[in-house]
Amino acid sequence: MRGKFVAGNWKMNTDLAGGVALAKSLVDGIKADGAVTAGLASGKLRTAVCPPFPYILPVRDAIQGSKVELGAQNCYMEKPGAFTGEVAAAMLKDIGCGLVILGHSERRHKMGETDAQIKAKLVTAQAAGLEVILCLGETLAERQAEKTFSVLAEQIVGALGGLPVDTLGKLVIAYEPVWAIGTGVNATPQRPRNPVPARCGRGPGGRCQPRRQEVFAHFAGRRRLKSYLGWRRGRMMP
Repeated sequence: MRGKFVAGNWKMNTDLAGGVALAKSLVDGIKADGAVTAGLASGKLRTAVCPPFPYILPVRDAIQGSKVELGAQNCYMEKPGAFTGEVAAAMLKDIGCGLVILGHSERRHKMGETDAQIKAKLVTAQAAGLEVILCLGETLAERQAEKTFSVLAEQIVGALGGLPVDTLGKLVIAYEPVWAIGTGVNATPQRPRNPVPARCGRGPGGRCQPRRQEVFAHFAGRRRLKSYLGWRRGRMMP
């Protein structure tokens, strides 16, 4: 059975004092909860925080020595160089991050990130030694139009198609329905387990057409995700 993973994306929130206090309170809360402490010690549970860039270092210091993992909210697809305002994956690894969130819906819809850009970031992040949390999710309009399967299929194939199968060993997939973010409408525990088809056939116009089996959402199991993508000679089929 796969373990549980709870990762907190702080987005563009907190200040220095508040971020450090929040991190320390998380560590203290874990110490006070025997079940959580045992889960983390056994590997059946993981937890992480992903603070804004300016607060990564002080938060890292606040969680030092605990089982709380450190992540970032984004990275750039290029190696360090002349890219003003961007942050390289190698830089995040250098300061102690083990994780990075990619493909978040806010970056897809507000910043216009494409599947191709997310894929390039994923490759660079994994090459730098970071584990990627890949976010997928459909909007309310897409859900109402019964496009959930096709949207998520396109996002998965767009980010992972053609990559080595070993990519899955350093990947967490987080199903994040856009219609449940800040709307007051919450996804039920049943919904995230049934959002994506396990294989994707090619339909008219080369678009993905869902079939019956499913990849579980929230966090993707490697064998089932491999089944979804298909692979040949060690590479996932686009």
